[in-house]
Amino acid sequence: MDIATVMGMLVFIGLSVAAILQAEGVKGFVPFANMEALLLVMGGTFCATLVNYPLKQVVGLGKILRKVMLQSSEDTTYIVGTFVGLAQKAKREGFLALQADLAAIENDFLKRGVQMVVDGADQEFIRNMLETEIGFIRERHKVGQEIFNAMGTYAPAFGIIGTVMGMVLMLNSIEDVKAVPRRMALALAAAFYGLARDT
Repeated sequence: MDIATVMGMLVFIGLSVAAILQAEGVKGFVPFANMEALLLVMGGTFCATLVNYPLKQVVGLGKILRKVMLQSSEDTTYIVGTFVGLAQKAKREGFLALQADLAAIENDFLKRGVQMVVDGADQEFIRNMLETEIGFIRERHKVGQEIFNAMGTYAPAFGIIGTVMGMVLMLNSIEDVKAVPRRMALALAAAFYGLARDT
């Protein structure tokens, strides 16, 4: 993950926390700890995602998120150096000599390509196989991206639903003055969670 992304997220969280703590008359994060609103927004977003996508793809989001957050970018210098070394060795000793280097290759995609070369596969066959694999990888990434984009769209909608529900409940119990602030908190907290989830 790019360090600028991490820094942007941390700085925004820090500024939000500072703004909440500096607010006059606010007792920390207590006003934002509204479990009803959180369950409505998060649960609604998850259920809407299940309605629109197969369970297998939704369950696989954890793996995609882990890759996005933890996996570093590919070292192109290493790949180019490996290619040059393998090409020089194949020119000197032949393609079969590359078998000994397969275990040391870290990149799985490159390793599969070299394995096909060692097996004596045709150039066009190798190209077609690797291009097909790239297509499948892109398709998997595209589906994961679509699901996250969809969740970012659903969350604000459920925030609005929570806001409307809170307002209806508040107006329904307007004669009970003590219940009004709690219902208003539900209304505004739902909008807060929905918009925060979208970012």
